[in-house]
Amino acid sequence: MLPAGDKTCPQCSRPIKSESHSGICASCHSGLFALGTEGFEPDPADPDNHPLESAQETWARLDTILPDHDLIRTIGRGGMGSVLQLYNRRLERHEALKVLLPELARRPRFVERFLRESKVLAQLSHPNIVKLYDCADSDETLYILMDYVDGDTLRTAIAENRLDLDQRVQIVSQLAAGLAYAHQNGVIHRDIKPANILLTQSNEVRIADFGLCKQDERQPSPLTATRPQDVIGTYGYMAPELQTGTSPVDSRSDVYSLGVLCYELFTQRLPQGVFQPPSAHVSVATEVDDVIMRALEQDPQRRFSDANEFYDAWQKTAPIAIREKAAAARQIPRHRARPTKRGLDLRYAMLGVLSLVALLSVALLTDRLFSNSKTTSDTTPKPNPIQGTNLPEKFAIPDFQIALKYVAPTNAIIGATNAEAADASPPLEVSLSYGFWMGLHEVTQQQYVNLIGSNPSHFNSHRTAIDESPDNPGNWRQRPVESVTWREAVEYCSKLTDECRRTGIIPPNFRFRLPTEIEWEIVCRAGNLSESPNTPSREEKRAQAWTLEDFQDEEQTQEVGKKKPNSWGFYDMYGNVSEYCLNGWWYYPKHKGRRIQNWINGSEAGDRIYRGGCFAQSLDRANPYKRSSNAVDERDSAQGFRLVLSEELPFLTELLDSQLPHRFEIPSLGLRMSWIPKGEFLKGEESPSTPRGPAVFPASPTTISHGFWMSVTEVTEFQWDRTIAGDLAWLLQQESTARNEEQDLPITNISWMQATNFCHQLTLALKSTGRLEEGFVIRLPSEAEWEWACRRGHHTLYSFGDSAIDIGIRFTDRARFRVNSNRSAGPVAEKVAGQSGLRGMYGNVREWCLDWQHDYPGTEQIDPVGTLTDSSERRRSLRGGDYLSEEALCTGTARSFAAPEFRSDQIGFRIVLGRPMPTPNH
Repeated sequence: MLPAGDKTCPQCSRPIKSESHSGICASCHSGLFALGTEGFEPDPADPDNHPLESAQETWARLDTILPDHDLIRTIGRGGMGSVLQLYNRRLERHEALKVLLPELARRPRFVERFLRESKVLAQLSHPNIVKLYDCADSDETLYILMDYVDGDTLRTAIAENRLDLDQRVQIVSQLAAGLAYAHQNGVIHRDIKPANILLTQSNEVRIADFGLCKQDERQPSPLTATRPQDVIGTYGYMAPELQTGTSPVDSRSDVYSLGVLCYELFTQRLPQGVFQPPSAHVSVATEVDDVIMRALEQDPQRRFSDANEFYDAWQKTAPIAIREKAAAARQIPRHRARPTKRGLDLRYAMLGVLSLVALLSVALLTDRLFSNSKTTSDTTPKPNPIQGTNLPEKFAIPDFQIALKYVAPTNAIIGATNAEAADASPPLEVSLSYGFWMGLHEVTQQQYVNLIGSNPSHFNSHRTAIDESPDNPGNWRQRPVESVTWREAVEYCSKLTDECRRTGIIPPNFRFRLPTEIEWEIVCRAGNLSESPNTPSREEKRAQAWTLEDFQDEEQTQEVGKKKPNSWGFYDMYGNVSEYCLNGWWYYPKHKGRRIQNWINGSEAGDRIYRGGCFAQSLDRANPYKRSSNAVDERDSAQGFRLVLSEELPFLTELLDSQLPHRFEIPSLGLRMSWIPKGEFLKGEESPSTPRGPAVFPASPTTISHGFWMSVTEVTEFQWDRTIAGDLAWLLQQESTARNEEQDLPITNISWMQATNFCHQLTLALKSTGRLEEGFVIRLPSEAEWEWACRRGHHTLYSFGDSAIDIGIRFTDRARFRVNSNRSAGPVAEKVAGQSGLRGMYGNVREWCLDWQHDYPGTEQIDPVGTLTDSSERRRSLRGGDYLSEEALCTGTARSFAAPEFRSDQIGFRIVLGRPMPTPNH
């Protein structure tokens, strides 16, 4: 059991040393307790030592309440509020202030979670749990005052691979100790994950973010529990019973999450699917396997009963079981066969085909990289998933016309020294502890069309000659694909991964993805460790880059591989198209003075980075350090992407799965569905005096408790015909034939009852072909789901803003309405996608929802669906505008209603794949 200890210090429960001044504890004097900032994103424009302007506005409401405090800076901010660093002049210490947004402080659901966290922290006093100083509600400003530490999350420490084995063992001990104390007091955390574990500069652990905690149902506790129907946690760390609701929530759920965290801490992998024990990846004894694998048991009855039991087992095992070896320090799996000279081995690669493709890769690139004909046959040897071999330094996939080259683990410098590159400076020392393969050039239009079936590029066959005559200005097939969105680039990588895993070209623990910024800049610089922004020379860049200086008439993209490669053999890094990176924006100066390893900003929010110059920019912008960004669904003819292939790495996998946690598509039907995560938002509007009328009033706090998939577009005429009148079961099997839906029109003149029947027929067909898991159906969305998917938590009418400038510039690109419709519905893929990747939400046709017409209550609701009452009219709900609507009725809040049997050319529908919901009073 845990030692009781002498609780002399009120902060950390440790004896105060006799030499400490004024009775201050030397163990926690420097603010060793950490603050959880989960859900609060660091602002890229925030210098590390200066407050943000927005922080001043928050602080202005609190300055009189906390007169002895000075504002230092913003630690983070997000959709719920801000976290500020303060200095307490009277006590001469730094503190952290977590502040809820004023509009959220008026909503019971948000206040409940915020107050729950403060109540829990007030009753938990342990050296490994964040400490609360104060909590107050004043003038609709709700805040928690807590200990502050200048440290990092465990997520960052794992990503940077900076902990040795002894440190990892101690971190597990501290985690188990803090969690055991919480369990002894009847508190279940329910969201144990690396992002909620804070480390001090001396690697002391503080468990944070108790906002999702719950009472252990096996123990009495004065703490308020969350509702029984809540399914809360983080995918990948959540216990199976939390996901399915099959067992009561108790301390064993936390034990499972602790097991996941321990597995990742030691192996840098998540224990997903069929996985091996930690000793298969690092030098630890099987006794460590026994503890961690018992915590990861699927059946709660087979796990440790609580963290206290886990702690006892760990304390007995860890001191004698950890055997640190040289191989373990490098994190090289002991069981891998014949490592390459680069130090990276693939366990499940091809036996016969790889030697052939290694010889072909260089020739394929120089001979216009690939021809349109196949270079392999159906008799090509497939990999043996048991007996692995090494992938070559140069790796080609002829079936997909892809050539990649290996980049070894390395140390490098990124950034620039000149003042003009303020977005990139200062130079930073970086390192990658893993190797990866990167595409020798950008993804081409031919590669994109072969896999996706459509071509979004501006400079495609419609703009350039497609014949092979001497007058052909350039082969469009070998030009880089452009005018793709960041989200579409990620989807391409995911689909390529699925295809290559299915056919055995890559092992199941590898994936294609976009490069991180660090990976991209290292490859662009080709190992050049100079801090000078002027390397390579202007002449060298001119030889490698397509820029404005290359064109006399109209500038265009050019065929890949036409200019010289850099010294590592990669083409077009400096120009042709700018290239998307995986990560969002991050702030270089924050890391000044320290080496950063394997870094990536894993935020789901914000714009995405793209790197390199392009054909439409001057040579001066063709530099390895230039950075720009745009929204995940923005298009530009100057932006494309290239591929990276690497082993699954937890800090990358978690980001990718958060962007595309699930994908569902039926290519032959032209059906693509985008994942919409659960969340909380304010449905409707706060005033009835709008063009939308009183039907949108009063605004009501709404919780969507389960994620779901929603079709990217409205149901099309093709999809309708094949589902209602065609041989749908046969069509669902034709996955090799991708349907190009770019010119497809939405099905219209459909009643609510017909739309519901379509959903029923598609559900039956998908279940009969094994495409639907048990417990899921195709259905219409509820009004709440429709508005959540359209607005995604924004308080404005549109997900892209609410100002006249935003509306004028962006609205017509996203909506087909009275002004730009020619009084008819247009193709479903015609307009720019919104934040959720959905098209046509603001206009084109209005869309049926599940609900009967109903009034908003103004109070909190969970998964609401409007029901039919004695006083209501028998009309179903419709959302969004249509091609004849005024602009003011094409918003995320607009509603209209019609009888279930009503039909109109202005009405269509889109579908949802999710858990069944009632079709009320059907």
